[in-house]
Amino acid sequence: MTPFENLRVLDLTHVLAGPYATYQLAILGAEVIRVEDPGGDMVRPTGGRVELRMQGLGTSFLAQNANKKSVALDLKTAEGRRAAFALARQADVIVENHRAGVMARAGLDYEKVAEVNPKVIYCSVTGFGQKGPGAGHGAYDNVIQAASGLMGLNGTSETRPVMIGVPLLDYATGYAAAFAISAALLQRERTGRGQRIDVSMLNVAMTLMSNIAARELDGDPFTPRNGNDGPNAAYGCYETAEGHLMIGAYSPKESARLFRFLGEDDEARIVEGLKVEELPQRKEAQRAILERILPSRPATDWVQALQEAGVPAARVNSVPEAIAMARASGQQVFAPLPRAPQFEDMTVEVPVAGFAFEHGGPKLRRAPALLGGDTENVLQQIESNGDPWA
Repeated sequence: MTPFENLRVLDLTHVLAGPYATYQLAILGAEVIRVEDPGGDMVRPTGGRVELRMQGLGTSFLAQNANKKSVALDLKTAEGRRAAFALARQADVIVENHRAGVMARAGLDYEKVAEVNPKVIYCSVTGFGQKGPGAGHGAYDNVIQAASGLMGLNGTSETRPVMIGVPLLDYATGYAAAFAISAALLQRERTGRGQRIDVSMLNVAMTLMSNIAARELDGDPFTPRNGNDGPNAAYGCYETAEGHLMIGAYSPKESARLFRFLGEDDEARIVEGLKVEELPQRKEAQRAILERILPSRPATDWVQALQEAGVPAARVNSVPEAIAMARASGQQVFAPLPRAPQFEDMTVEVPVAGFAFEHGGPKLRRAPALLGGDTENVLQQIESNGDPWA
C-alpha cells in the first residue's frame, strides 16, 4: 500500500512550484485531478522533442505531472466554476498557487470550500504569502531569488549578483508544500479537523538560508558574493589537470588530513592545533599550496584519492555526468514514463524522487495526460457520486 492511496487531491496549480507539490503526492499514490485552463499550463510546450512539445507535453510539463488526471475547465465561466466547486466538495486536499485573491474571485477560496467540506486540507502557494505588503504580487523563481537575498549572495565581489541556474526555489517550495500537506493529513487523522496552509516562496527561501538568516538576526552579517571561495582554503574550488575540483575540508581534522595526504606535514600539524574559526588565518598560505599541487592530476584522480583519505571532494560535473552518477547510486532517481499513445515508440524518462522506500514507495503509474484528457470521465464520476455540478 502506498502512503496516499485513496486520497483525492484537487490540483488547481500551474507552472512549477504547485505542480511539483502535487507530484509528490501523486508518486506516493494519491489520485490527483489537475484542473487546467482550456489553453493549458504555460509550461506544456516547453523543452524536449518537437513532437512532444506540439502535443503540449514538453519536458517542463512532463517532469512533474505523471500520475495525474487532466481536466480542462474555464474558471471564468459559471459552468467551469460549478464543476470545479463540485470537485472541491469531494477532495481531501486542494492545492492552488495563484496570486492571493484569484481563488476567491472564482468562488474556490478556503472559506467557501470549507463550508461544504470542513475536513479539507487547503494549501495555497504564493510568492509572498497571503498577508503583508507582498500579498497579491506576482512572482517567479527569479523574482524570489532576488527578493530573498539569495541572489545577492551569489557571484563574486567583482560581479553583479548572479541567479542560481535552476528554479531551485520553485522546487524547494513544492517540497515544503508537500511536507506541510503530509503533516496536516496526519494532524487531521488525529483531530478530525481540516487545515488551511499558507506557503510563501519567500519564506521557504529564508528557511533554505537558515544559517545565514540566523547570523543576520544575531547581528553577525554574512559577507556576500564570495563565489567559489569558502571560509578556508581547503573548502573551495580549484583547477586541476582536467576539470575543476571542489574540496570540502571544513574542519581542522579534515584540513589536516588533506595537507598530510599532499605531503605538507608542517601545514597539517599547524592546522591540527587550530579551531574552526581560526582556519581562515591560514587561508593564503594554504591556497598557495593547493594551487601549486592540484594542477598535477585530473580532478577524477583527486576525488578518488581524497575520498579514500577521508577528505570530502567532488569533480565539478556537467549535468549529464551528474545524471550518470545518480543512476549509479542504486536508487531509482529516474524512471521511464509509462507507455501511452501520445509517446508512440518513444522512451521518456523523468526524475521521480530523491528517496526510496522498502515497500509502497514512489512510483510512476501513468503518463502525464494530454490537456483535458480526463475531463469527461472525471465529471461523470462526480455526478455518479451524487453531486450534479451542471
